[in-house]
Amino acid sequence: MEFLPLTPGLRNCALLFSCPGVGEFLQSIEGMGLYPEPLSISQPKSIRLNSPVDKLRQDIIGTGSSNVIRYRCDPENELEGLLHIPLENPQKTEALIETAKHRMSETEIRRRKLTGTLASASLACLESSNGTEEPDSAFYKVHSNSKHFTFPETIHIDHATGARLPFQFKADGQGFYPAKVVLVNPADIRVYELEVTCTPSTTQAEILFSAPTLQTVIQEIPIINETQHDWNLSAVIEGDAYYGPPTMLAKSASTTLYPLMFKPTYQGEIEGELTLTNVANGTVHKFKLSGTGLKPLPQETVTLRCHARQRSSHTVYVHNPSERRKTFQAFTDMDCIVGLHEVVIEGGISVPYSALIPLL
Repeated sequence: MEFLPLTPGLRNCALLFSCPGVGEFLQSIEGMGLYPEPLSISQPKSIRLNSPVDKLRQDIIGTGSSNVIRYRCDPENELEGLLHIPLENPQKTEALIETAKHRMSETEIRRRKLTGTLASASLACLESSNGTEEPDSAFYKVHSNSKHFTFPETIHIDHATGARLPFQFKADGQGFYPAKVVLVNPADIRVYELEVTCTPSTTQAEILFSAPTLQTVIQEIPIINETQHDWNLSAVIEGDAYYGPPTMLAKSASTTLYPLMFKPTYQGEIEGELTLTNVANGTVHKFKLSGTGLKPLPQETVTLRCHARQRSSHTVYVHNPSERRKTFQAFTDMDCIVGLHEVVIEGGISVPYSALIPLL
């Protein structure tokens, strides 16, 4: 048994089973026709939301389907858009063709298979002409399940060009707003699914750092989540001296601290940028990073005891923390200490450096 409703609603069926030797019994069957799956619409790419954020959101939380029509806007502004509604409903056409197949004889099915017309649109037209379509079947009532969207109450689909369904959207604040739009008349029903991601205009806060060279300082950035849902945050860090976790979970109704570390490898100004993206709703927060690498602190204090007019020496180990070969220059403010002016050290290793205290 197959159930193929063309419109939503409750359907009843009675099956009578009869056997001369046993008797008869009646089986009652109820079927509920639900709303169809959302249809796809070919929209201009300039107004559709198509960014890595949405791909990442689908990979992590799997929202919606490929038929969802996505937009993005600033929560302070009102969004106006047009849905381009085609003349034909492919779901209805497919259902009418399937219904027509059930009314065919085996001979007719074989004939159409041979001629390649078993799935022809003419079958849908034939089945539709056998139905009871209303004369005003090109007029549709428009329903939406979201208070943030405003649509006209009715729409007329032209038999040549289709229709354009205008809408207005106004958000309560930044966030993610899904909605379903239903077009219905006595002979047809269509469902379209929309999503609007409201993110504020990108603003930058500046965070200042200062630390001696090769020393570490950590700044904890508070992320305040006042909603009832956890946030998955992705982080992108630019700048040689800045480090932090690539992802973070901001718990609902709480404040989560994002640890950002600054570790300069040389003296001077070091610029960078931190971008935190809320995967669920696409909200982006950018931070300008300004760091200053100060004069390095002594790695150790060396106390030398020497006898007058006797030459002595001392060896220290110099480490190259980078992954590449580096040339280190030696400087001293004591004229009585001499040594090599330059030392070449391969990446990630330490080498001894000898300083000589000559006779005085």
